[in-house]
Amino acid sequence: MHISEAQRAPAETGAQKKQALGMLVVAVVITLFTYQVFHHGLWGKLVSYGKKPALVLTGTAVTPRTLKLAVYNTGGPGTYGEFTTRVTIAAHGRPIDVWTSHQLALTPAGSIHNYYPF
Repeated sequence: MHISEAQRAPAETGAQKKQALGMLVVAVVITLFTYQVFHHGLWGKLVSYGKKPALVLTGTAVTPRTLKLAVYNTGGPGTYGEFTTRVTIAAHGRPIDVWTSHQLALTPAGSIHNYYPF
């Protein structure tokens, strides 16, 4: 098979290599800049929003035998997931009942409903 001159790929020139390197440098600078500005990236305090996520409780209902609540993470998905480690029911700022992580671990799996299943 014979390839004509029109079908051959053009040879890279020194100018094209410089242009590609320049575009690479610009892309890296933009990436690091946005990482620094929005996430306190390379120079500044490292912030982990997943350490203490902002949770919102909705649909809370309490009866003598049950507690129904919906927990939403308003900060977006976490890398490792979020875990409810303590639930406190309070009235007028005074705790009425507290469930620790050990008591919550005894919750039957059938009683937990994930709105966004994996």
